[in-house]
Amino acid sequence: MVIDETLAKSLAKYALIKWKSDYISTSEKFEKSLLKINLSKRSNFEKVINLHKAHFEDFYFCYVKCGSKRKPYVAAMGLGYHRDREFKQWSETSLLGLAELWYLPGWECDESTRGSFFRVGEHALSRVFQRSCLIDNVNDINYKLIISEFKYLAIWVGFWSQLANDMSTLSTQQGSKLNPIVPTPNGLLLCEFTLINNCHLMEVRTYVHKNMLDESQAKIRQDMIEASNDIKNSMLSLFPHYSNLGPAAQKIAYVIFQLLLHRISGITALLSKEILKLANDFEVYDFIRKLDEYIKFELKDVDMNTFNEEFKVMGYESFSAYAVENHLN
Repeated sequence: MVIDETLAKSLAKYALIKWKSDYISTSEKFEKSLLKINLSKRSNFEKVINLHKAHFEDFYFCYVKCGSKRKPYVAAMGLGYHRDREFKQWSETSLLGLAELWYLPGWECDESTRGSFFRVGEHALSRVFQRSCLIDNVNDINYKLIISEFKYLAIWVGFWSQLANDMSTLSTQQGSKLNPIVPTPNGLLLCEFTLINNCHLMEVRTYVHKNMLDESQAKIRQDMIEASNDIKNSMLSLFPHYSNLGPAAQKIAYVIFQLLLHRISGITALLSKEILKLANDFEVYDFIRKLDEYIKFELKDVDMNTFNEEFKVMGYESFSAYAVENHLN
């Protein structure tokens, strides 16, 4: 089914109108379902998580199980409430990054974690509707189908935000020159950083389907997917909230960041040229040099080739549990 620009814009506006009301009604249904479960039993941890996923699969794209056996918790990242705002010379509505953290027993919600450092603009939503090829029946248009295109968003927000904060030489009075990209199952999300109170907030500005990519963009997308596929639901995805979850959480997030650095180290030149589209040649090559130096410095004390292979065998959840129980330092 071909979706033209006019229909795509209408679908984006409809999604933004429905998102909040649907989220509230889903929350009410979930709360009723919780009444049937004994929340004082830690043995019900997985049952509650699966129940939440079943209800909220259209809103959250990332779940991270954390904590210890004595006090487990689960965090979820997704797209939440919308807000009208000014962007450059026009007004548009955005979906805000949504972070939630719940503890067991009791399924207690940590209210301090709500909200996160990314948002998806109305224009980007319309491009996903228009270009993703996820909707193939004009009589069955479900705006929630597009949530799958954001499954890698949280992990790469964590990565790019950490990188932008560390490589302060990119910052200018107008904000960072870095224009991050995020892979999706069917394309790429093209983003910008907005500097707010000295913090980098990542804006998803538009979307391109994989059939629209050139050869280098296609390679970057594929390599980024492979680099993040087994860690997209990890502590780094909880940026910036992992900084308030204790030393083990911070260490786990940093190790995952190192792992991503290692896995993309072979495409730094291609990646730099892509994320610095507005920079001149000197700035691009200077960034490539600094990025390579930065990666070497960050990974100098670790045999990343060995760790990467061991991590693939162990898996994220086993690594995370080991780190928490053994106070990884």
